[in-house]
Amino acid sequence: MLALSTANGRTLSECFFLYWNMKRQIFLEGSTMSRLFGDQVTIQTRNIEKVLSDCFPTETFQKCNRRLTVPALDISMAPARLHIFR
Repeated sequence: MLALSTANGRTLSECFFLYWNMKRQIFLEGSTMSRLFGDQVTIQTRNIEKVLSDCFPTETFQKCNRRLTVPALDISMAPARLHIFR
């Protein structure tokens, strides 16, 4: 999120407040036990995909003149899988 925001021309203060708003939409409130044994990983994965697609539409980066490489780690599986987005 930080790499996408800074590549999009946002300041660090704007990135902070954007993250602050996004985290409430992505991460669910709940006890530790429900996070460990519940289906929260799947729900949070869907939430993050929705929030990121709303904040960073595809066409925003198609017209960006900077080359950007964003590493991402998919921890929904074991072992975790590294994805590199360009």
